Amino acid sequence: MFQANAAFGSYFVRLAARNSCSVGPPTADLQVTVAPCTAAPGAPTGLAYTRAGSIVTLTWNNPAAPNLPSRFEVHAGSSTGASDLLVFTTTGNGTSFQAVAPPGTYYVRVKGVNNCGPSLDSNEIVVVVP
Repeated sequence: MFQANAAFGSYFVRLAARNSCSVGPPTADLQVTVAPCTAAPGAPTGLAYTRAGSIVTLTWNNPAAPNLPSRFEVHAGSSTGASDLLVFTTTGNGTSFQAVAPPGTYYVRVKGVNNCGPSLDSNEIVVVVP
């Protein structure tokens, strides 16, 4: 993954692979537009979980366009609305998260995040790991 800060505008980007022998041919141009965000994303919906032993998999739905998240925050607490056990920021906009959880009861929510800030919380679910 490559990240860079760029001024607002449209850019054309090409990638080429390189090894110790040479540089390969570049890809076709890809147009990238960097624009200011206009609002934080809407809240994710449909948060649910499955559990296989101590492995918990969370899944959710993206909020409706136009203000989509670029990443998500997973919040887990020891009581409703709390975030005292886990706050994890994903590195992309995938709509699932998997972790090994020790025995306990977890109150879990997800927020969408873009450069304008975080969304409201998703629905909260209670995850019990015996």
